[in-house]
Parts: sequence; C-alpha cells; structure tokens
Amino acid sequence: MVTRTYDREKSLSKRGVRDALGMPIHGYITNPKNIDLLKMTLDEEKRFNNPAIAYEWVANKYQENGQKYSKQLPDGTSIPIPMYEAERQLEFIDVDVFRQSALYFKEHECYTKFDEEYDSAAYRTYWDTVEYRKENGMTAWAGIDKNGNPRLVHCPAKLWGFMNLGPIVRVEDDDDALSNESDFKEDENTDPDLLAEFRIEELLASLNIRETELKKKKIDFPSFFDGQYHLVVAKSFARLIGKNFFFGKARRKGMSYFNAYDLWDDIDTHPEMSVILAAYDKKYLTTGKGLMKMVYTYSDWYNKHTDFYKNRLVTSKEHLKIGYTEKGDPVERGYKSEAIAVSAMNNPDVTIGKDVFQLAYEEMGKFPNWKECHEVTSSTAEAGDYKTGHICGWGTGGTEEANWEAFEDVYYNPNAYDNLACKNIWDKGLEDTACGYFYPHVESLEGHMNYNGNTNYKTSWASYKKKKQRKRLETTDETSFEKWCGQRANCGQEAFARSGTNIFNRDAIQKQLNRVMREPSMKYLSREGWLVRNTKGHVKLELNEVKKINGELFNPPVLDFPLRKDTRVHGCFIEYVPPYRDPITGLVPEGLYVAFQDPYAHDKDIKKLSTKDSIGVTFWYERINNITPSGGGMIVAEYCGRPPSLDTYNDQVMNGLFYYNCKLFFENDRGDVKPFMKARGLMNMLYDEPELLFVKELMSKSGRGKGMHLTDKRKARGAIYLRDRLNEVVGTNHSTGEDKLALEYIYSVGILKELLRWNMDGNFDRVSALIIGEFIIRELAHEEIQMPSPYDGDSFFEREQF
Repeated sequence: MVTRTYDREKSLSKRGVRDALGMPIHGYITNPKNIDLLKMTLDEEKRFNNPAIAYEWVANKYQENGQKYSKQLPDGTSIPIPMYEAERQLEFIDVDVFRQSALYFKEHECYTKFDEEYDSAAYRTYWDTVEYRKENGMTAWAGIDKNGNPRLVHCPAKLWGFMNLGPIVRVEDDDDALSNESDFKEDENTDPDLLAEFRIEELLASLNIRETELKKKKIDFPSFFDGQYHLVVAKSFARLIGKNFFFGKARRKGMSYFNAYDLWDDIDTHPEMSVILAAYDKKYLTTGKGLMKMVYTYSDWYNKHTDFYKNRLVTSKEHLKIGYTEKGDPVERGYKSEAIAVSAMNNPDVTIGKDVFQLAYEEMGKFPNWKECHEVTSSTAEAGDYKTGHICGWGTGGTEEANWEAFEDVYYNPNAYDNLACKNIWDKGLEDTACGYFYPHVESLEGHMNYNGNTNYKTSWASYKKKKQRKRLETTDETSFEKWCGQRANCGQEAFARSGTNIFNRDAIQKQLNRVMREPSMKYLSREGWLVRNTKGHVKLELNEVKKINGELFNPPVLDFPLRKDTRVHGCFIEYVPPYRDPITGLVPEGLYVAFQDPYAHDKDIKKLSTKDSIGVTFWYERINNITPSGGGMIVAEYCGRPPSLDTYNDQVMNGLFYYNCKLFFENDRGDVKPFMKARGLMNMLYDEPELLFVKELMSKSGRGKGMHLTDKRKARGAIYLRDRLNEVVGTNHSTGEDKLALEYIYSVGILKELLRWNMDGNFDRVSALIIGEFIIRELAHEEIQMPSPYDGDSFFEREQF
C-alpha cells in the first residue's frame, strides 16, 4: 500500500516561504519554480496560465485515433472515428501548489485573515486571485513526463474550485491514519502526536492479520487524485468540442461531491443561466445526499466562508435561484441564475422549454425512460447547429434494482448519442473499440496513491483481487457477491452486470454480448431480411440491405429487451449460417436442422401493444454433426417478432422450415401454428409430442399430438439443460488459450440480453424458446442425419407447394 505521506524536510514550503501577498505557502512543494509561481502577482499569473496545456496531448490523440480507427465506406472513402484517451503516463508532483487556499483554511479555519476594511487592497487581491483560478484554472510545474522530465500541468478551473472551495466528507488521509504497509519508521524526529496510533499499526502489520483498514471520516477538502484529474479533463474537453459526457464509474469516487460543485459553480459563475438536475425519481436529487441538497451545501459554504456571497430569490427543495430584489420593487436583479431539480418519472418531456447551461442526469442506471427523456430534451442545450449548453450523466456500478439497458446503450454506442467516444482500455476483449468514459475502482483507490495522488496500480489491483477472492469464498449469496463486484467495477461490463436469481453464467454472457455488439469482426456475421417463396416453392432471403439501397420499405430486427414503447415489433428473419447443401445433390440433409418455437397467443392491434406483450420466437438450430464445417451445436437463424397477424408470422416460419429442410417443435398451449399447418397439409412438418425417455419423471403427454406443454417442472429442468449446454467447453480460443464455450457461438443480441436478466417468473420469450428446444435436441440426440440421395431431387421439400 502506498501512503499519502511525504518527507517534510524536503518541502521548500516548510521554510517560512510566503506568496505574493505575504501569506505562508503550505504543503509539500519541491520545485523552486512553483514557489516562484506562487510569488507572482495576479497579472503575472494571468500571463503564465495556459489552459491549453490540459488539452494539447488529449486533443492530438483524439485526432490521431480518428485516423487510426477510421471507417471505410463502400465507395472507398473513409470517415475518421475519433476516440478520446487520457494522458495516463503523466506523473504528478507538487500538487499542493494547486491547493493553497484549502490548505490555508485547514490550518486557520478561514481563507484569509486580511480584513476587508483595514487590509482592503490585499483582501481584494486575494479574492480576485481565487476568482480567477476558479474560473480559469491554474498552471504549474506539477508533472513529470514519461521520460522523467519536469513539465507544466494545467489544473482545470472546475477541479481547482472543487479542491479549494468544495469541502467533502472523506476517509482520513494517511497523514493522519497510517497504513499497515507504510514505509514510515519511528525515530527521534517522529511527530509525537502520531506515536500512539503508529505503534498499534506496527503491531497489526507484524501479525499480518488485518484484511481491511478501519478509517474515520471527517470534513475535509478534496485531495488531488490522478483519476479525478483525468475525468475532469475529459469532461472539460467534451464541453469544448460540443460533445455530451455520459460516464460510468465505480462507487465511492467522490463524484457526487464534484458533480454537485460543478453545477453550483455554473450558476455562481454565469449570470442568467440555468442548470437542470434530472432523475427518474426526485428522491435521488432532494433527499439524503441528493444532488440538489449538495448544491445547496456549496451555496451555503460560499455565502459563509467566501467573498462570493449571493442572495437567493427562490429557495425550495427543487429550485434555487440566486439574485435579489429591492424593497418595494418586485423586479428580479443580480445574477438570476438557477438550479432546478426535476423528475421524469411520469413526464419524459419535463425539461422541454428550458434553456440550460448544463443538464445533468443523475442515477442513469435507475432511469427507465431515459431515452424518451433525452430524445425530446436534447434541444434544450442547442441553438440551431450550435451547442449552448452541456449534457452529462453518470451511472454507478452496483446500483440496486438498476435497469442498465438505456445507459449501457449510451455507454457502448457513444457516437449515436453525441457522447464523447473514448478508446476502450477497460473491457477485456473490447480493446480499441469506442465507449464512454469510465472511472474504475482501482484508479485513485484510497491507500494506494502517493502524496501527489498518483495511483500505484500494482498494489491497488493486488488489493482488489485479494478482497474479491476472499469475498467469493465467504459469500453464499450470488446476488450479494455481484453487487459487491459491481460497486467496485473496473470496466463497463462489470458495472452493468445484472444481479438476481439467474442460473446462467452472466460474466460470460456479458462478455459475449459485448463482443457481438461492439467488435467490428462480428458486424457481418448475420444477414437480415424476409423469406419469400416463388411459384416453384423455392425459398429466398430478400435482404434488408438491398431494400434499403433501393429505397424500399423493410422491417428491422427486434433487438430490444425489454421492449420499448417505440420498438418496431414486426421483426425480420435473421440468418447467421445459411443452410448447408450437399455438394453432390445441392440439397439440405434431412434432420440436420431443427426449429423450435415459443409462440404468442393471438393477434393484437399494433397500437395497443405494450412493452409487456410477448413476441413470437422461432430458432433454427444445427444439430451436432460431422458433415458441416462448423460441426453444428449452434443457432443458425431466428425470427423474433409480432407482425399484424399470426398468419404473417406463421407463414414466415413455414418458409424457414422449407429453407432449412426441417420440422418445427413448439410449445402447444397457445398460438395457432397447428391449425395453420393443418390447413396447408403440412402437419408432417411438426414434431410429435416427445417420449422424454431421457427424463422419465417428466414423461406425460397432453394429448395434443404435436409439440409439448411446458410445465413448471419441465421449464426448470429445461433451464438447467440450457445452462449446462451453454457452459459446455467446445474448443480452445487460439489467441488466448482459454476454453471456448458453446455460448460463444450465440450471435443473437436478443438471446444474450434475455439470458442476462432471466428468472423463472419473468416473460423471456427467447429463453423460453431455447428451453423448449433443449427437449427436442435431446429427443433427437440418437437419430441419424439423412444425407440426400442423388435421386432425391423430387423430395417433398423441393416440390412446388401451391
């Protein structure tokens, strides 16, 4: 563990050095240039200050990545895909040069002892300097580049203001509570105030029995953390280039304090501007440590301790407006800036009509109608083609009862939401793809930073892995363990993991979903369209892509889960692997494929469909074989949707049966697939009720002749069958050497989304179809696949049907 201590004898600021106003310089500063900087007059500091330093490296990298990861268009031209990277090779030193106001306050319980009346010139100069720094930031010799050379660092205005004017409740610094792995040694120069605590620490360290340190909390000012610096620079950069900033984070990163300060600073600094704090439930804004309550906290602090006192025109739980009125005159004067807290629970249009300087979405993991809200309110920060305000939001890993669909989409598809696209350095397997910004648990982990806020990743990762392993051994409740991991997330897929009574391998499923949705190599694994049958009975897949080029109407696939109000539920046929045809006859072998279905009950007016209604789901599965190049054991096609009529759905499924030369197995307690096929003389394309000899305790026939009734016991057993099959090792990943699971051959976004959230009680149409499929897969396990004979050209499946 790295302790936030320093050698006080090496600090130039401990030798009675004073700044330009004669105030003592505090903290740990070793570079004489930084002492000279603090001795500058305000005019000299203004000439020296250069905010561009914070963005020079990241801007060049952003542009460089745009060329490196450009997208090739069909006409041969390329479109740059810029991706943000933080300058993480930068090491920080002398960060106390940025914290002088806070360090003075900690020692003297005030920002300055200059009297406003008797020391008016010095008093005004001091507060002018503070105001300049909180609005323009500060530049100092506070960095070491990758070659070990000193370099300038610019502390952004928001971060400077937060560290000096934004007190927080925090864990005691290691200067006050020493760690069991400290390099600190007791000698004659040891501070006597530390001896008692140090000797207890020394005992615990020698016994090596403590897993987690117990620390006190206290009111303090924020320290300088590398992780927080990188996030603030990223957010500031996003604002500069007109991008939104939606980011994910682990819990306990101090960002609630920073976000509240950021919003308060906007209305304190900019006259006649509004900031909107939006959440699904207003309790996240106005109760406990809600964002709006913390905005009030910083307003109170400014009014009590700084020279920036501002009267309030409106003071309520949901609305703070600063300014004043004169006696007898109702006209509002002064800044007239305001912070407004709104709930979108029953009104996604809640921010329409409000011109905002910043719109902040709180608890995006618990914001089920966020997309609807954002779609209608993004214009609040725009004026024509220009951005006039900044839209941001965040989601915290381990949030209870979170609904991550919307935020996950924003995070992993940043360009679709005008979000700052970052190079993914966090998710294993998704390196070099675009995502939102993430603030991981191991970055700026308390107890694993040196005094200047540089993270020791070696020790922070070791500590995290050790505690995770111990938690895994001690915890019998899977949900509790997943929540623990989510709160300490180090990447998006860990933060967005779902918890609950789910028997499936969520880690592997999430990883596969990320691959399917994000990896460029996965983009062309499927073909989407509509199966049509000609007069000779031959089936062809008419591609959506071709229809789009020709300007024809087409139906996109249904990928949302759960369904959204605006989801187009008609759906289309998705082919992952085309039917295998015997090279001699050109025919599809009989029994190579099997289809299984979870039907929906009846027609319903599309305008009356709700997000709780079922869709029809049919999968085509290639049985394990030694005929095809893949060897089978995978879903090769699907049709998920709910067109205006059941006949349309059943007709598409029927075409799929012809296309793959197979029969259909289905849940027989609803839908009308049986009468549909009977009316067309195709009952032989439906599987009979299975014998279920492989699971005799579940044997019993419904008397319906075709398909199977899925009882609760069969559903539970089928789910176990499905889990075991998906976890089956079917090969080796040659690039990593790791086992390859059957799950990795599922390319259906809808299946993976449902598997992540599955439980026995919910409505999971795709998983229900897979569970039905497990029974027919096992029923047919020992049936041979019939290779077509050269004389089979006139087989039933090749004849004209009508």
